[in-house]
Amino acid sequence: MHTLTNETTSPTPSTRRGIALPFFDLYGDIHRALRVAMTDLLAGMGRTDPADARAVLARLDELEGMLDAMASHIAHEATFLHVALERRLAGGAIRLDIEHAEHARAMEELKELAEGVRGADSPRRPASYRALYLRYAAFVGESLVHMSDEELTTQALFDDLFTAAELHALHAALLASIPPPEMMRTLQIMIPAIDVASRTRLLAGAKAAMPPEAFAAFLPVACAALSVDEVAFLARQLGESA
Repeated sequence: MHTLTNETTSPTPSTRRGIALPFFDLYGDIHRALRVAMTDLLAGMGRTDPADARAVLARLDELEGMLDAMASHIAHEATFLHVALERRLAGGAIRLDIEHAEHARAMEELKELAEGVRGADSPRRPASYRALYLRYAAFVGESLVHMSDEELTTQALFDDLFTAAELHALHAALLASIPPPEMMRTLQIMIPAIDVASRTRLLAGAKAAMPPEAFAAFLPVACAALSVDEVAFLARQLGESA
C-alpha cells in the first residue's frame, strides 16, 4: 500500500540526516494515510456506545478493514523494501522483520478480541469492547512509533545505500504489484491525508499513466473525501473539469 512520493535532489547522504529531505521518500505518503485511518478509527471506537450493537458491529467491520490494510502494507514492505535492503546490506532488515512479526501477532490478537466482542451478549459486550479498544489504542501507538522510525532511520539507510533512480525503480515495482481495487482503496484514504502539492503530484502521475477517459472516471472516486473547493482546485491544477 504505497504510492509515489516526492523525489528530491540532495548532494550527499550526510546532508540528508536530521531535518533534511530524502532522495526519494519511500514511506511518507502511505504513512500519512495510515496515521489518519488508524487514529480516525481509534477516535470512532472511543465515541461508540458499547450498548449500541449496530454501532459496535460497524466499528468491528471498520477494524477488520484497517487490519487487512495494515497486513497488506507490511507484506508490500517486506517483499520489496526489506528484500532490497538485505541484498545491499546483510542484516539490514532484521530489526524491521522482527517488528513486523510483532505487529502481525498484535493484529491476530485484535482479531480474536473482535470476535469476542461479536459473540458477546449485551451484559458482556461493554467489557469485551473495552478490552478491544484499549488493545487497539496500544497497537496504534506502537505503529506510530514504528512508522516514524522507518521514515527517520530506515529511509536514511536506503539513501546511503541506493541512488534516487534505484529507489524510484524499487518503489515503482512495488506499486505495479498492487491490484487496482486495493490501490483505489488506498488512494481514497491517502488523498485527503496528504498536502495539496503531494496530491497534485500524485494525481498528475496517475493522469500521465492512464487513458484520458479512465482518468476522468477515476478522479472523482479517488477524491470522494475532499471538499468541493479542494476538488475544483485539483481539477484546475490537472487541467480537468471539476
